[in-house]
Amino acid sequence: MNTRLKRSIAMALLVALALPGVTFASDGGDTWTGTLTAMSGTTLPATLLLQVDTTVYTVNITSDTVIIRKFNGTSSLTELAIGDTLDVRGGLTGTTIDATRIKDLTIQRK
Repeated sequence: MNTRLKRSIAMALLVALALPGVTFASDGGDTWTGTLTAMSGTTLPATLLLQVDTTVYTVNITSDTVIIRKFNGTSSLTELAIGDTLDVRGGLTGTTIDATRIKDLTIQRK
C-alpha cells in the first residue's frame, strides 16, 4: 500500500471517529464544549450537566478542579449559571467527566 493511500485512510478514520464538541489534547486531557444545563449547587464537591450537541455529560467537580473565566481570570462555582457555555477539560468514563479545568466562555471579565 502506498504512502498516499495510507494517509488517506488515516485521515478518513480520524474524521469518522471525531466526536462533535470534543477536542482531543496531546497530554491525554480532552475538552468538551457545551451548555450548562443543571448544577447540584455551589459547594464542593459538586456535579453539573453539560449538553454537547445531543449528549448530556455529568461533570464531577472537586477542590482540585480549576474554574476560570474566558480570558483566564479566576472564577468559582458561584459565577456559573444555567445556559453558560463551558469548556470542560478532564477524563471521560462513559458519559461522566472528572473535570480538571472548567472555563466559562460566557464570563468575559479578567
